[in-house]
Amino acid sequence: MISKIERAEVNPTAVLLGYLSGAFGVTLSSLLARVEGPTSRILRRAEQNLWQDPETGFRRTTLSPPGPNVLELIHCELPPGKSIAYAAAAFTFINQQILMLLGTLRFTEGADVYELQTGDCLQLGSPADCRFENHQRSSCRYLIAIAKRA
Repeated sequence: MISKIERAEVNPTAVLLGYLSGAFGVTLSSLLARVEGPTSRILRRAEQNLWQDPETGFRRTTLSPPGPNVLELIHCELPPGKSIAYAAAAFTFINQQILMLLGTLRFTEGADVYELQTGDCLQLGSPADCRFENHQRSSCRYLIAIAKRA
């Protein structure tokens, strides 16, 4: 599959990129940034990397400058009626918080289910399989803050 991605024969989905980032022990942002090139301490809005999942329409914008960041900020938009699942392996080396910017998101972490509303902020727990679901009639937007585990 990696070979097909490298040859531009397929567009990777959010799920596949989650598996790859977990397998390599890097955040999804770092994985995508390595393709982007040189690093800078500032990432202008026009330079921010927008990636869209070809399967769900999920949009992910990297807000943090690429490089050895202690903290990464990711803006996400999940279309109505869509969901994305990530295996626990994608979270083994990071701590995350989700801040809801607009709408409602059902977030499942292992056996725990959270209904997040605009303004809610959730600190993720120990690595577990996760699912992001939007059951609303409009897109939901949220910010993910990622820090590498010590």
